[in-house]
Amino acid sequence: GRSTPEARWRVALSVLMAATPCPATIGVPVAFLSGMSIAARHGVLIKSGAAVESMAQATHIVLDKTGTLTRGRPDVHYFDVSSRWSRADVLQLVASVEVLSTHPLAAALRRFAEFEGIEPLPVRLEDSKHVYGAGVAGTVGARRVAAGTLEFLAEQGVELAPAGSARSGSDTPMLEVHFAVDGVLAGRALLEDPLRDGSLAAVQKLQNLGLRVSILSGDRSAHLEAVAKALGLGPDAAKGGCLPQEKALLVEKLRAEGACVVMVGDEGNDAPALAAAQVGISVGSSGLASQSADVVVAAGAVCALQRVAACVRLCRGVATTAQRGVRVGLGLSICQVLAAGSGLIPPRTNAILQE
Repeated sequence: GRSTPEARWRVALSVLMAATPCPATIGVPVAFLSGMSIAARHGVLIKSGAAVESMAQATHIVLDKTGTLTRGRPDVHYFDVSSRWSRADVLQLVASVEVLSTHPLAAALRRFAEFEGIEPLPVRLEDSKHVYGAGVAGTVGARRVAAGTLEFLAEQGVELAPAGSARSGSDTPMLEVHFAVDGVLAGRALLEDPLRDGSLAAVQKLQNLGLRVSILSGDRSAHLEAVAKALGLGPDAAKGGCLPQEKALLVEKLRAEGACVVMVGDEGNDAPALAAAQVGISVGSSGLASQSADVVVAAGAVCALQRVAACVRLCRGVATTAQRGVRVGLGLSICQVLAAGSGLIPPRTNAILQE
C-alpha cells in the first residue's frame, strides 16, 4: 500500500524528478541561441544573450549619421578660395593637413586633390593638432594651415572674416569645411553625403516598432536638420556638433531618464557612445567601434538599418518565445509535482516526461 516505506520513497522520488523544470531551463537558452543563429545568417552578429534581452526591451534608438544613415563617402561639390590665394596652392595645403585625419570629410578632400592632380606636402607633426569631428591644424613648409569647423578655426586663432561668396547651388544644406592659412580664413569646401538607399524605410520600421529615433552627429546642425527632415524626424530628434565624449554623455542622460537605449554607429569615434548604451551596434566589422559593440551588423548592399530593425523584431520574438517556454515549462512541472505527490505518476514515467 501507499503507507509502506517503499511507496513513500517512490512518491518522494517521483516528486523530486517532477520538480526539475527541464522545459524551462532548457527552453530559454535554446530560444536565445536559435535567435542568434538566425541573426547571424542574415548578417547580424549578436555577441551575447544579454544583448538579445536588452534589444527586446529597447525603447530608444540613437543613430550616428555619417556612414550609418548616409553612405559615408562624401563628395566635394564646391571648393572656393578668397581672391588673395591660389586655388591650387590652398587645395594642396588643405590636402596636406587632412592626411592627419581619418574623418570621411578629410578623405573626401584628399580624393578631390588627387582628382585635381595635386600631391600633398609633408606636415610637421610636432605642432599638429587633430580633434576628430572638429578639424585639423598643422605646419606645411612655412605655412600654418587649419581646416575644419569655424569653431575649431577660431580656437586656432583664425580671423573669421568673409572668405568668399561660395554657394552650394542647392536648397539642401551641405557639409562645410573651412580652411585658413597663417591665421587668415582662406576659403571653404562644400560636400554632400547622400542618404543610403532604404534609410527612410528603415527609420519608419523602427518607429513602427515603438522606438523613439534620435540622431547624434559631429556635423553642424543646419545640415543635420535637413537629414532629419528627409527622414521624417523633427528638429528635436537631431543634435549636431557632438564630439565623441558628448555623444556618450547624451546616451547616459537618456539611460538616467529610464530609457533602454540602443546606439548605432560605424566609426571609432562612436565607441564611447556604443559602450555607454545598453546595446551598442556597430555597422561594419572592422575598427574600434565593432570591438566596443554588443552587436555587429555587416555592411553591404542591404541598408544596415534595415537589418537593425529586423534584429529588434527578432529579439522581441525570441524574448516572447523564451517567456512562453518558461511559463509553459513551470506550469507542466507544477502539474507533474501535484500528480507525483498524489502517487498518480511513478518515477519512471516522470523521468520520461521530463525528457
